[in-house]
Amino acid sequence: EAFCSFCVEGGRDWESGSTALIATLINEHFIIANLGDARGIMGRSVVAQDADEHEASGWHALPLEDHDGSRRCLWKEVTEIHSPGNESERNRIHAANGWVTTEQEIPVGQLKRLALDDDDVIDILQRCFADREHPSQKATAPHRVVQINRVCGELAVSRALGDLDFKASHSTKRDSSRQTLRNDAGEHVWDSPQFFFNFPDGHSQCFVGDLVSNKPAFQSLRVGEDGVKEEFLLLACDGLWDVIDADDAYRVTRDLLFSKGWSAKEAAGRLAELAIHLGSSDNITIIVVRFFE
Repeated sequence: EAFCSFCVEGGRDWESGSTALIATLINEHFIIANLGDARGIMGRSVVAQDADEHEASGWHALPLEDHDGSRRCLWKEVTEIHSPGNESERNRIHAANGWVTTEQEIPVGQLKRLALDDDDVIDILQRCFADREHPSQKATAPHRVVQINRVCGELAVSRALGDLDFKASHSTKRDSSRQTLRNDAGEHVWDSPQFFFNFPDGHSQCFVGDLVSNKPAFQSLRVGEDGVKEEFLLLACDGLWDVIDADDAYRVTRDLLFSKGWSAKEAAGRLAELAIHLGSSDNITIIVVRFFE
């Protein structure tokens, strides 16, 4: 709400919005809150005999071993991506009288931007085609078909800060006496003169509730358990994830931190460089948090 108010203070007319990703450590719990399509992954190592138990609870194991082989390396996504294509998000948008469009494209531009003199790029591409069941679905596959879902044919994310044109509280519809219009359920009915939508046939051009929500999703991870060593947290916006999958991001980050001995800041910088070398053309923001015993 504060962000939306700031966008109109002093005569401003800012229509932009932003995704958000926040992580905080509270006692033995790591709390992650996200809004939009920024993503985060956590890396940890566990005693080898406990690896199966962790995999059963959603952790992914890679053929990597820590030190003398007595521990296994695991990673897990710690965010829920808010895409208009998700069933729950699509249903919420429809309930607000919005709609979702779908586009498909082949990212030819990414292929042209690939830096084939980068050893990590070559390694990731080789794995993409060598040991994956469906390489055409991977973010690094230059021949993949990308499906883009958009709220009312506009935004490719369904939750965000700002984006006033998609928020009920800043676009309320009023009658001739300046009274806020409500539907039978008592909800605000609204429209926006700034919309340039291609409305579907028969659409009332009115909405109920937020088309783009400002409510984040939360996940909690318990840390400091016996036999578990938290290693690092990787947080990044879609400029990274558009061109690399979580398992490859984990491999590269862990190698930088523990094999090459880089600092967390240096690792974040290298990941941003790698995203560019993999053909990313979007904004790239990356934070690496290294945990120490």
